[in-house]
Amino acid sequence: MQTTKANSTTSAPESVRRSRAFTLVEIMIVVVIIGITVGIGVPAFVRMFDKNSLQQAESDLLSLCATARLKAITEGRPVDLVVRLVERSFVLAPVEVAEPRPADEAVTPLPKAAPETVVLFLPPDVQFAVTAGSQAFENDLEKRVRFFPDATCEELTVVLESNDGRRLIVLEVTTALVDVQNPD
Repeated sequence: MQTTKANSTTSAPESVRRSRAFTLVEIMIVVVIIGITVGIGVPAFVRMFDKNSLQQAESDLLSLCATARLKAITEGRPVDLVVRLVERSFVLAPVEVAEPRPADEAVTPLPKAAPETVVLFLPPDVQFAVTAGSQAFENDLEKRVRFFPDATCEELTVVLESNDGRRLIVLEVTTALVDVQNPD
């Protein structure tokens, strides 16, 4: 009697051999699911980084106000946010403070502080209106809004407007924090 050894690969049931690999249909289903996920997620991700000019101007102005507040607190001296209508710019400038002298000497100002540091230019397609304190200044060429070392500031309201919408930016005077409103 002759015995033959059975080959282990040929004697395995048919269902065991097929479950070891993915079929083309299974791979295509996974590819379609990944394609749908990428198709939905990528445009939203790109839009997040592609700001329009109004959003960019708003975020730049917010960071400029936060920088002015921080500089005033950390340096212990007032900082001015200078609004220049003609140049369509916002500039941070340190305030020159007079140092008191003895009674027999006149008060003389300190040497000039560091030059203006941070400048923000608004894009040409963004219109803006500024109210500082209780007055809007259409005729003034420059207006200063002061940030103080005790984390307060003077009143400022800026309206930014473009084809993309409108933003109302208000400085809260007791904390010098910015509040952004969308009046649309």
